[in-house]
Amino acid sequence: MRRTLLFSFFILSTMCVFSQENASISGNLSDENFDREPLLFATVKLKNTSKVTQTNFHGNFEFSDLPPGTYTLVYSFLGYDTKEVSIDLKNNDIVRVSHQLSQKNILHQTHTSEPIGTDTSEKPKRER
Repeated sequence: MRRTLLFSFFILSTMCVFSQENASISGNLSDENFDREPLLFATVKLKNTSKVTQTNFHGNFEFSDLPPGTYTLVYSFLGYDTKEVSIDLKNNDIVRVSHQLSQKNILHQTHTSEPIGTDTSEKPKRER
């Protein structure tokens, strides 16, 4: 009887240790304006954590073994606007998201007719 009780206690405690109630976030990131083409090697961060990953050749990413809580995904890619999205995770959640980034609007600056490196300020004359 004592052996059975001890064995049962051991099994239950082992199950509790291995049943960490963690969640995961996986998703896809694509271009908002260009036929939803995947963004390859874009950076995806979990704000206020050390977790960072990059999208693969299909624009997919994944974060696993996350404790329940509220997370902010931060998407960034060269030439695109950065985007932040909040996600609530509960015990054992597997959340799948799909987001798009829009290209940055680059304004053209007017150019002057002076060559680069030309100094237009007046220089004081040196006396000899």
